[in-house]
Amino acid sequence: MAQKTAIDQLSDEHRQQLNERLISEGFFGYQALADWLNSLGYQISRSSAQRYSKKLERKVQAIEDALLTAKIINEQVGDDKDLLSEATVRFVQSEIFQGLMALDVPPEEALPLCFKSAKAVSELAKASRDTKKFQQDMARLQAELEEDPNNDKPTLATVFDHIKQVYGL
Repeated sequence: MAQKTAIDQLSDEHRQQLNERLISEGFFGYQALADWLNSLGYQISRSSAQRYSKKLERKVQAIEDALLTAKIINEQVGDDKDLLSEATVRFVQSEIFQGLMALDVPPEEALPLCFKSAKAVSELAKASRDTKKFQQDMARLQAELEEDPNNDKPTLATVFDHIKQVYGL
């Protein structure tokens, strides 16, 4: 496994602040960041700040690339049959595997991590499918109830608006 870095000493709060500063400054200003961290009591050099910045920048870029890929997939194939979730699961699994190989994680450690990550991504995809199914069911139910002339349409609209608000739809 990788050796601990000076940045690993930071508290979660200070690491979050560092990340925010790096992103807002365009991943520059390493000496000022090192000075700030030193003023907080850490022993951080400019080069440590720069190395961490480059790693964070790569992670941020990977996330942006993944979002762009998902957007392109959605534009090209839509998401009627949840193809976006399926493509996302495959993409994430591939990225996890490549990341573990790049970190030179021993196979006996990499395999369980891949399985755990794949399971987590699968659960997210299932939640996405379930949400879409719920939305479709609610839309169908609302249409059926609105077709019945005995139902008060303004009341139905209010009820369904409230349901959508409660469930974040």
